[in-house]
Amino acid sequence: MDRLPSRTEVPFAQAIGLCLLKENTYDKKYLDTHTIGFEEFRRHILGEDGTAPRRRQVGGRACDVPARVIIALAREWALKRTSLAGGVKGGEGGACRMAYATESARMMVLLQAMQGLGKPGVKHLGHHHGPPYNADLNFPDTRPAA
Repeated sequence: MDRLPSRTEVPFAQAIGLCLLKENTYDKKYLDTHTIGFEEFRRHILGEDGTAPRRRQVGGRACDVPARVIIALAREWALKRTSLAGGVKGGEGGACRMAYATESARMMVLLQAMQGLGKPGVKHLGHHHGPPYNADLNFPDTRPAA
């Protein structure tokens, strides 16, 4: 193993969460009505629980992504519905298949909850069966008649 997900993805996700919290670009109503414990997460990310507050710069250094890119991504994400996927087709890998990798999977769900998980376009996909598939989608045959 060349890296542990908790050393890269988690600080990156926390930095995105920090941006969404500081800029108030998250779905407060959804969190109030559909989640339990979000206030603890918020306090932790902002450092209001006695731990050091998370910083976009720390997230950037931990995953080699500049803070400005993390901020731009969080702002773009706040403007659109976003789906996240962890894992690969067939179940050969996945977000939870390494030491401490459950933390990055939990962060994916927390970030999705900040957007209103389950609303149209806001999904968390495992991809153990491949990408989302719509069997009802039919494209007309555009080949010339023989």
